[in-house]
Amino acid sequence: MCQNNLIIDDKNKYLDIKMAAIIAEYSSLREEISNRSKDQLVCVTGSVTAVSVLLGVIAANPGRYSGLLIVMPWILSVFGIIWCDHAHGLHLIAKYIREEIEQKKIPNLLSEEMDIGALSTLGWESKLQNERNNSVVLGLINPLLPIIYYFLPSVISLVGYYFLRFEGVTNLPIVIEYCFVSLAVILLFALIYFWRRLKNNS
Repeated sequence: MCQNNLIIDDKNKYLDIKMAAIIAEYSSLREEISNRSKDQLVCVTGSVTAVSVLLGVIAANPGRYSGLLIVMPWILSVFGIIWCDHAHGLHLIAKYIREEIEQKKIPNLLSEEMDIGALSTLGWESKLQNERNNSVVLGLINPLLPIIYYFLPSVISLVGYYFLRFEGVTNLPIVIEYCFVSLAVILLFALIYFWRRLKNNS
């Protein structure tokens, strides 16, 4: 009898340690999700602030500062790349929580502790994924936001710059113009790469 109690106590201690490890891992990943979400918000607010200041300067004296339109793709592309990278990281973390912790580790541990058959999925990320699958709006945020908010305004600013250039409103030295435009195009291609990576893995 005493030996059976010791075996049960050892098993309970093992299960407690295992559960504590799972909870610690889950908490750490949830904190990482929270931090990345905050960084995404910084990308949005930071880009809004930077673009607003830039447009304000241009509007104050278009003849002198309209050439700054060529800088806007830099700002939006860099913020867009960071936003997409965080979104990709969030997707991977959420997928791990959903598939490894909520669908495997926790149900297996609870079924082992309660000595019952396999349990169904438990957890918040699994619920969120079901809501995303059933919602058109939630499913379109990650694929569309980088294009609508970061990419298209960048392209429009480049078109606007060349329109003003051909109208004679702005006239940057040709070498500086080529360097600025080349960097803008490289950043836009980088943004498309990060966006496609996010889209393909979402």
